Amino acid sequence: KRCKIINLPCDLADLQYVIRHFDCALSGRMHFALGMLAAGVPVSCIEYQDKFRGLFNDYLHMPELLVDMNTAFSEGNFIQPLETLLSHKEESSKRISETLSTLRQLAAKNFETL
Repeated sequence: KRCKIINLPCDLADLQYVIRHFDCALSGRMHFALGMLAAGVPVSCIEYQDKFRGLFNDYLHMPELLVDMNTAFSEGNFIQPLETLLSHKEESSKRISETLSTLRQLAAKNFETL
């Protein structure tokens, strides 16, 4: 009922369809996390090289969703943020939605000099 088979290769519309139906996600990949956030889906991230720190601390104000890479797979360390996301899904989704326009404006600035 909640599963969709996607034939590979798939197009962007297929990926967006799938992403919109997630309750939440755990990712170690920046582009996947950005796709989730763009769809308004809460995501917890395994942090490495400080890639997620600015986004989650300065813009989303949700540092509790970061999981340290060195301890990510210790017992329960990546489960707790997912449980937090699921138990506060509406609040997290609302905070993400409120921040999206600011993030999109910042992203657009990357292309102003091209």
